[in-house]
Amino acid sequence: MNNNKMNNKKRIIIILIVVLILVVIFLFCKNISHYEIRKDRDPIIFIPGLGGTQLENIETKWEEFPNCNILQRSTGLLWASNNPFPGSTCFMDLMKTEYDKDNNTLKTNKNIKINVKKEKIGDVNSTSCLNDSFPNCLGSKGVYGKYLFKSLTETGYKYGIDLYSAGYDFRLVPFGNALDYNTYSEENNHVGKYFLELMYIIEKAYSYKKKKVVLIGHSTGCKLICLFINMFRKFSEDGLIEKDWVDKHIKNTIMISPAFDGSPKALKSILSGDSFGLPVGKNQYKKKSIRYFASLIFNIPLLKQSYDKGIFVKVNDRKYEVGYNNEIGTDSEMIKFLNNIAIYDKDFEDVVKIYENMLIAKIVSFEDIKLKTYIIAGDNCNTPNHFVYDNIEFSNDPNHVNKVKGDGTIPLNTIELILNNFSFMINGDEYKINKWKNAEYKKFISDNDKNLHTKLLKKKELHDYIINIVSRD
Repeated sequence: MNNNKMNNKKRIIIILIVVLILVVIFLFCKNISHYEIRKDRDPIIFIPGLGGTQLENIETKWEEFPNCNILQRSTGLLWASNNPFPGSTCFMDLMKTEYDKDNNTLKTNKNIKINVKKEKIGDVNSTSCLNDSFPNCLGSKGVYGKYLFKSLTETGYKYGIDLYSAGYDFRLVPFGNALDYNTYSEENNHVGKYFLELMYIIEKAYSYKKKKVVLIGHSTGCKLICLFINMFRKFSEDGLIEKDWVDKHIKNTIMISPAFDGSPKALKSILSGDSFGLPVGKNQYKKKSIRYFASLIFNIPLLKQSYDKGIFVKVNDRKYEVGYNNEIGTDSEMIKFLNNIAIYDKDFEDVVKIYENMLIAKIVSFEDIKLKTYIIAGDNCNTPNHFVYDNIEFSNDPNHVNKVKGDGTIPLNTIELILNNFSFMINGDEYKINKWKNAEYKKFISDNDKNLHTKLLKKKELHDYIINIVSRD
């Protein structure tokens, strides 16, 4: 009897050991790359979207931030940190920017110094995970470009050799003078300084094997790529930089969930405090804290085509609307809409000024970049593009939201703008944008994702598509 019990115990132990071995083998095989090393690879530079870059607090005069208790007073990772927790009053006080309307400058609070977290220029770590700690970078919401980078390295890409990232302080970029190359190095020309850094990374990636680079953008990063290329073509023509610099150094672009005309959700975020997917919480105080994030304002749509039925606000039984009744979509309607809000909320005047500062940059970024461009859009997610509010205080979510096809953040019709000729007017001046001649368009259909905008970066199907573009056997 005892022998039978012993034999049964042995069998159970053996079975458990076999199961454990099989599990280990399964996990090992699962992690084996399905990619092959490809020797012929185009260098890659990744340009992230709004909120897709780690920011760190270098030094702080804590006595100037009374909302930060002693446990929250630490330097290091700020975006997106565990302490102070994103969305806390301390966190928002540290992240806020300040607009100086007299000098038309946008700055970080003088009592804190914030930089992009990176060991060196072009470091991918700042855009891999927004929080490096466990379990944030294991597979949770903290993951950003990690899985895309992993798939690329499995084909042979090496960090700092042919795989780079160009993160930026999205609170400040793209505010500044994008049109004047001679001012690019000035302290408050945030977009200019960023473009000089991007230029340096491109030239560094190119120099390794004298191979043209591929720029991969996500969301707002796509619009920055467009602005960068179109401006550097002009600077080259004007003799400010090397002749034909763009065509010498850049092969093509891949644009994932491109925010060609921003997102209606960006305006909703600024109006009513919606987080826009950013870890900032939601209330009136935090709404005003993120109002001056340059990239968020940059994403307020410009064109009628970006809306289905416009944006409506009821004020004293009067209805203000944006981009609906005009035969040609017009930004002057948007500016008028923002100015109407500023009548009731004086703080909003600064939002209008910041928006106007980046207006020409928005227009330039619509123009054909004259490179082979692969446009990748998420589809089959309900995407807001029309809001109706009951009051000018925007104290609550809109009482009506219309939704269309898109990735949950960017409507498809916003992405598809550049696939056709279109025109718009600003202050009586008509702008005509020609269809991009060398654009290839692909949609990824969501099965059950409510929002595919950032999740798309994790999809193996997307990685396979990109790898087939940038590398060969």
